[in-house]
Amino acid sequence: MSSGGVRAKSMIPSYPSVTRANHYTLVTGFYPGHTEIAGNTFYDPKSRRAFDKTETVWFDRESIWQTASKSKVITANINYPDARTITRGMKDVYQISKVKAVTIEDQLEAIKGWLDMSEAKRPHLITLYFNETDHQGHIYGPDAIEVEVAAKKIDKNISLIDSLVNSTGLPINIIFVSDHGMTSINKQDALPLPIVIDTMNFVINNQNLLVNVYAKDQSFVAETYSKLLKSETRITRFT
Repeated sequence: MSSGGVRAKSMIPSYPSVTRANHYTLVTGFYPGHTEIAGNTFYDPKSRRAFDKTETVWFDRESIWQTASKSKVITANINYPDARTITRGMKDVYQISKVKAVTIEDQLEAIKGWLDMSEAKRPHLITLYFNETDHQGHIYGPDAIEVEVAAKKIDKNISLIDSLVNSTGLPINIIFVSDHGMTSINKQDALPLPIVIDTMNFVINNQNLLVNVYAKDQSFVAETYSKLLKSETRITRFT
């Protein structure tokens, strides 16, 4: 498919290079620093609340579905991350009926049903998410055979979707995007939370590879930072 279209040389994710932050960036055009979706999980010091993916208040940037709606364009979604929350209450965004254990057969049935609609009711943008390579990569690492198997499964499923789309005779463009890449890590020499960080004074949000440390009071920051530089020899400082 790429040989008959346009292909980028590479993809550079926004930071943090994790699923939720980058998927929201893809559909809004805003970096995480502006969407304030600071990771898969995070804490908001202003409201003193942890992120909740079921609450629309966290997703306050205009998304591609909302932009389409303003132009009277009907859209549809098959389990794109957070799309159900972002588009909640929007009657011109179709959703696949199943939420969990969505198979390729479910996806094909939904896509066919939407594309068979009349032009006035048919969605003119369908977002679809495949999570198999991401899931296996997080568990086994990017070079594992499980990731290769997952990639082949996605490749096969895309072929089925492409055949279905071509059978409709409609002029449809298929666009592939990715939220982030992966690299192998050293699991045997992981950094523990430094003991100089007093959890009574800081809120800790552990995203596995990333750990966010939020001061309950800014007066704790300077002293703790100084202690970190003195006690942790494996820390690299970026300013």
